[in-house]
Amino acid sequence: MRILAAILWGATAYMGCAWVLGILPTLQRSNARTNQDRRRLWLAQTGLGVTVRQYRLAIGLLVAGVFGVSFTVFGVWWLAAIPAIAVAFMIHSGLERRRLARLAGVRGAWPDAIRSLIAYTSTGTALPVALAEVAVRGPAALRPVLAQYETLLRLYDFATTLAIIKEDLGDPTTDKIIEVLVIADEVGSDRLSVILRDLLDDLVLDLDVLEEIKTRRVEREIERWAAIVGPWLIVLAVIVMSPEYGAFYRSAPGRFLIILGLMWTVGGWFVLKRFSRIPMEPRVLGSSATGGEV
Repeated sequence: MRILAAILWGATAYMGCAWVLGILPTLQRSNARTNQDRRRLWLAQTGLGVTVRQYRLAIGLLVAGVFGVSFTVFGVWWLAAIPAIAVAFMIHSGLERRRLARLAGVRGAWPDAIRSLIAYTSTGTALPVALAEVAVRGPAALRPVLAQYETLLRLYDFATTLAIIKEDLGDPTTDKIIEVLVIADEVGSDRLSVILRDLLDDLVLDLDVLEEIKTRRVEREIERWAAIVGPWLIVLAVIVMSPEYGAFYRSAPGRFLIILGLMWTVGGWFVLKRFSRIPMEPRVLGSSATGGEV
């Protein structure tokens, strides 16, 4: 009863703080298709080039392998589950950092690319031709994104080509830039330079804000990892080094404590992740409404 009361008091305190801070969670109904699209988008943004099924299969095999090795070492499934679950969380967190770094690199490269577009178009070069030059000679972070630009442009028109590239990346900032480029190409050379300069000014301001948010988030990220991983490393070290503690954690009371601790750890992980998450601009110009996550 005390544990149940503590859980209820903790949930009440969380909801009260969330209400005061104005971040009260909302329940949204989503169907299986929406969730699948969200997972595909998340994987596309990581740049792994694998499907959702392949990703889950790889994670499942790796977690099963770690569980098997840990079971051989500890002899009981509840202790073997600790490193197996930790590996799954570490892989997911690593891919999330990869996704954010990849998107940040692309966003950070767009200002230089737009400056190059302004320079090319100011000499009378058409926007599609100027973008082809940027795809070859532009910022290194954008070259993989625009690698198929010239090939697609031979098969489709300018707007369709950029729409395909936009969906392959799945980045809200790139969505906005591409839509502006399509409009600028339709407008023509009369106001092309003005449109590109306005786009550049808005983009630089947005990137400054995101960089400030990212800098402030680093400390919280370190604290989250220390709070989650540190206690379990100590527990595993004590189990390996001390036969008495090892015998206790292999018993029924030890199993109860381990399972309860894992439940609290997983719950705390998601709570801390929610508070430390960088606000992402929703995709309102792409086929997916919001950014995704597996």
